[in-house]
Amino acid sequence: MRCWLATLFLWLFVTPAGAEDRIDLRVLYCGDSASARAADFDSFLQKHFAHVTATDLAGFNERQAQDHDVVIFDWSDTIDSEGIPDFDLTDQLRKKVPELSTDFARPTILIGETGGRVGIQLKLKIDWLCLCLKDEAHHLATDHAIFRAPLVVDPRLTEVPTPIGYRELTTDESLGSTMRVWKVHTKTNPQVGLVSSLYGFEDSPDAEVIARGISSKGPDTVALARHGNFLLWGFAGSPSVMTEDAQRVFVNAISYMKQFHGAKPLVRRKAPSREWAIRVCAAATPEAIEQAATEQRALLRKLLAKNPKLVPEEYKGNVDKLIAEREKHLREPQDPSTMNYYFPEAIRKQFGADFAKYLSSAFAVFASVDSFLRNRTSPVHDADRFSRQSHRQGGSPCVLLLRS
Repeated sequence: MRCWLATLFLWLFVTPAGAEDRIDLRVLYCGDSASARAADFDSFLQKHFAHVTATDLAGFNERQAQDHDVVIFDWSDTIDSEGIPDFDLTDQLRKKVPELSTDFARPTILIGETGGRVGIQLKLKIDWLCLCLKDEAHHLATDHAIFRAPLVVDPRLTEVPTPIGYRELTTDESLGSTMRVWKVHTKTNPQVGLVSSLYGFEDSPDAEVIARGISSKGPDTVALARHGNFLLWGFAGSPSVMTEDAQRVFVNAISYMKQFHGAKPLVRRKAPSREWAIRVCAAATPEAIEQAATEQRALLRKLLAKNPKLVPEEYKGNVDKLIAEREKHLREPQDPSTMNYYFPEAIRKQFGADFAKYLSSAFAVFASVDSFLRNRTSPVHDADRFSRQSHRQGGSPCVLLLRS
């Protein structure tokens, strides 16, 4: 009798080991259900959350989300351990990304490439700038909630040399020869993540940048950010390749997003931010093109030497010809559609395709505004403070150029 009572007491009042640590959230993970990656995520999420459902991305519909607090959209690893892309998996992803309505308001985590495709579809600030995010984050908002609760995180930052070409790919004049970065993956991950554009991301109250990322597009790129009820986790590694810190931040990000149920984006993306006009001009100067060509040659030689399968049949034994043909694209005149996308008609008529004129005009205005703001003696109003802030961030030349 005593033995039976003791067993009943344990069954009623003693919580199974580890269960008390799980967060009381209902999480729906949507990925490639047949993949090792999906199993990795499912196992990880089960350890941290009380209710987890894993399903296939292709079968998702908005009704499924109603029974969950947070939804995660992901897919499979599309690059093997030798760096060879699996184009079949990529093609499958294009077909399987769910078509969401603009009324979809469930808190959602968008991971890597899948997140970019959802962002394009819904015209989010989480846009597809580049599928080129590596393993490190920088410019962390370490006071943000996802670094604080429910799991405590103390991001360990390390100082590394600033990547080659970064100083020519930013509007931040303070960028030096080194950067402080946060390692997200325990090792170099063959999967590449997604970055969105930094410019204009935070110009609405429902958008916030949490961290930027090391990518081939330079330092002005977003790797962790929120727009409305969507959060971008741009890094492509599954939990087993994340650092312990990154795992904890991922858990916190899911918990953080619960509060944004119903918080649909206030604005949708219609055009690129004006800062991109300066970036396009700067990248089109002869000096920038020559530097890009040099870097591309070195990168292609290294990539093709490591992965000879990537060399098309017609270029076997003549890699130099392949590299030279790729280089031609860098030296071709800017496509008219690109000009139309970044520059208003009045500016195109004034400067044509002479990018040096765009830049000289922009920085002439920039210098005159800088002088005006430094020498004025009247009280500084809110608009002036905004101008000073834009000046420090390198944004004012672009804004003034395109408003002239």
